[in-house]
Amino acid sequence: MFYNMLINQAPSQKEKDIISNIRDDERKHNKILRNLYYEFTNQLIPNDTLTNISNNNLNYKLNLEKALFGELNAVKKYRKILGTMPSGNSYTLLMSIMTDELRHASEYNFLINNIK
Repeated sequence: MFYNMLINQAPSQKEKDIISNIRDDERKHNKILRNLYYEFTNQLIPNDTLTNISNNNLNYKLNLEKALFGELNAVKKYRKILGTMPSGNSYTLLMSIMTDELRHASEYNFLINNIK
């Protein structure tokens, strides 16, 4: 819901496309992480539930900043997890997600710096 709100707030199609691509990546990450969790624990994570976004500021720039810092915090978490992962496919998948998060942070910086 947060990504859809950002997409609706975006002033141009270029910005909408950037945020849409980030949202799509995050959906893929969610599936990968759920599969990895199951692979290591033999337990399923309950399906995502919709969260209330009413506490989100309606200011586009502040929402972009929130998204930026969410990406950076995710990188910290993934870095800690990588330190405990065995090498192999699961390590590679998590590293791929982490580098996507860094790219997303750069894209959010681009969007923030191009607000007119």
